[in-house]
Amino acid sequence: MSTRTLGDKLKELRQARKLSMRALAERTGLKSPAFIADVERGFRQPSSEALATWATALEVPLDELLAFDRRPPVRELKNLIAKNSSWASALRRLTADGLSGKVTPATLLQFLNQEPQKPGLQKAFDLGI
Repeated sequence: MSTRTLGDKLKELRQARKLSMRALAERTGLKSPAFIADVERGFRQPSSEALATWATALEVPLDELLAFDRRPPVRELKNLIAKNSSWASALRRLTADGLSGKVTPATLLQFLNQEPQKPGLQKAFDLGI
């Protein structure tokens, strides 16, 4: 596993585009570059919304930043379950199967990234469950 942090990736992308922290802050509607500086140094963690805004400003897929966000998405999962309680059992099953080795991050991402064969059909991929 990479030891690079989200802050490292953000700084790399920002510098590759020759953007100062202030310029990125302006592109993303922040009043000050201090938050960006804190994220790059690992002192603070951005929200999912901030990551999406930065991905757009840096012209990269959101997944490129999310790959470096090591925090569990607790708030997002709570909101998802609040909207549809069926997610709770599905996520418990995924957790159990992940802990047992039946599902790996790679197989789950492969499943989620595949395109349906025909419109309206569910994705059919053997997760080994």
